[in-house]
Amino acid sequence: MLSPVATPLSCPTCAATVVVRTWRDLIRLLDHLDIREADVRGYSQGGAVALQIAHDHPERVRRLVLANAFAHNGLTVRERLENRVSLWALRLLGTETLARIAASQVAREGKPLTPDKVRRLREMMALSNSKRSVEEMRAMISFDARTWLEVIPCPALIIRGSEDTAVPRPHAEMLAGGIPDAQLVVIERAGHALVWTHPQELVEEVERWLRNPNPAPS
Repeated sequence: MLSPVATPLSCPTCAATVVVRTWRDLIRLLDHLDIREADVRGYSQGGAVALQIAHDHPERVRRLVLANAFAHNGLTVRERLENRVSLWALRLLGTETLARIAASQVAREGKPLTPDKVRRLREMMALSNSKRSVEEMRAMISFDARTWLEVIPCPALIIRGSEDTAVPRPHAEMLAGGIPDAQLVVIERAGHALVWTHPQELVEEVERWLRNPNPAPS
């Protein structure tokens, strides 16, 4: 599974460096483990890495699962403004402060997180140093898979939390509508932190889909 901690995305300058470094590491890991193809799951920003691998190395991805993910995290004027403000805040306030703000916001979506989970989420989000976090956020902002979703050859399961405000509904619909063989599933009362609040439902949906007897041929 590719999570937000794994780092995202693709596009110009350092953003391209971030995504290339990430998917190359993952391809090397598969090679080291002698795994020629795999079912790949990407969550949040990690979904962009999963998408990029499926696009650049389709022979390595058998099936794709994208949870609370996006093809481009700047569909609306509001999102583009929020991206700029978040990048500015990260540079000014640092990783720890921004992690505290983000964790508090995510914790209020859908089924609330317990205080202990909020603390653990905040600590996980604050792990990156400021320079790396700025690179990752720039990569997230610049990533844009909209023009090549239609060439993703493998089956894809798109999962979203019904209360996710970080990656709203149109993003999931874009992925499901753009990837030729895609299915959209919504987990009710789940927000962006659905891996923390609804782990059982997430696992059940993924396992049910993976049991599909007719996956696309490799």
